[in-house]
Amino acid sequence: MNKFKVFFKTKGFYIALTIGVVAFAVLTGVYEYRSNQEKFLGSPEVDLNQSYIEGSANGDAAKNIDSSTNIKASPTTEVPRVEEKPQEVAEENEEYKENADNKEETPATSDDVENVQTHKDAVEDVNQRSTGYDGDASLAWPLVSRTDVAGNTDAAEATAIVLPYSMDTTVYFETLGVYKCNPGVMLRGTEGENVYAVYGGTVTEVKDTKEFGTVVTIDMGNGYEAKYGQLMNVCVKEGNPVATGQNIAEVGAVSDYYSKEGTNLYLAITKDGIPVNPISLIE
Repeated sequence: MNKFKVFFKTKGFYIALTIGVVAFAVLTGVYEYRSNQEKFLGSPEVDLNQSYIEGSANGDAAKNIDSSTNIKASPTTEVPRVEEKPQEVAEENEEYKENADNKEETPATSDDVENVQTHKDAVEDVNQRSTGYDGDASLAWPLVSRTDVAGNTDAAEATAIVLPYSMDTTVYFETLGVYKCNPGVMLRGTEGENVYAVYGGTVTEVKDTKEFGTVVTIDMGNGYEAKYGQLMNVCVKEGNPVATGQNIAEVGAVSDYYSKEGTNLYLAITKDGIPVNPISLIE
């Protein structure tokens, strides 16, 4: 106990001085804080008896409050009505109708007819390739000549067949010296004569063979496939779309397998891999 008394007697002055300095610093800080708050935020106290002068901070605030709380709806602007004139409208419609009735049609030119026909052919070709051959439509003749000197189509077709299609019985192959079935037909042609597609489709194969020379295969759709053999100067490639009647090649020199039969076009058509008589499908 005596130690504490001695401590306070000797150190009491310094302790009291320290406490006073701290208290003074705290009071000074509080005063500065309140002064700054009033400076930047304004006095929180409002004198309800004070009249606010327009232009002062408080006056402007009061004015804003009044204007925000006492907003009055502005009168709706009335849109002027447009008077309808049924008589004028009727006259305009009648005049338009009369002009339309009296409008002269421009006669179609040969170019217009040709363009329309070209469009129809293009649409027909697209429809053929999209739907495929159905087995009912007539196929086009693959060579140019279809008539003999007397204009007889049937006689020309008969004489144009070098070797007929025959899967029910055998036919004689003169060069080979044998009788056997023939899954296609050989049509007489001259070397260099144009060969045309009997129906539209897509070229699936172009290859050279020993028996039929260069062969072009065209997928006609719905399982129908056409093979053209004994060709040269082929002008289509694998993957090319082909239209009905399109020139695909020329008749080439006959292979050694059919030298005695003479220059010809070999045409074979199959349905799901089964041979079909091409002549029965050609128009």
